[in-house]
Amino acid sequence: MSEINHEIDSNFAGRLNILRAGVLGANDGIISIAGVVIGVASATSNIWIIFLSGFAAILAGAFSMAGGEYVSVSTQKDTEEAAVVREQVLLDQDMELAKKSLYAAYIQNGECETSAQLLTNKAFLKNPLKALVEEKYGIEYEEFTNPWHAAISSFISFFL
Repeated sequence: MSEINHEIDSNFAGRLNILRAGVLGANDGIISIAGVVIGVASATSNIWIIFLSGFAAILAGAFSMAGGEYVSVSTQKDTEEAAVVREQVLLDQDMELAKKSLYAAYIQNGECETSAQLLTNKAFLKNPLKALVEEKYGIEYEEFTNPWHAAISSFISFFL
């Protein structure tokens, strides 16, 4: 894959994560705020109480969604970083086992034996860690998901 295509794929994956968080935040915001406003409106006809209850629910929900997204995406990022460390240790300790592991990943991902062998040899000449992480785990090497982007997207989507 060319460097340009890799960068486009990486940016696209990051944007999909932000979009996912935004859609989830907006959907949760609509449902929960409507529930609070309808519930309070059924108990009182005072417009200010209804408004303040709705606004407080918006703030609480937005912070809750943002916090949840941050924790979730941080965990994903930590897991991705741990996979990179694991593969680096494998490379440092047993290069042949790492080659076999990458070869097996190529086979599992649909390459024929000849192509898998060629790709493995090429990867070990260029950047074996990158190839191992991307083929075995589907992780974009050194392009980890940013938890702040997801949290901010979720907060704004819930709030709006």
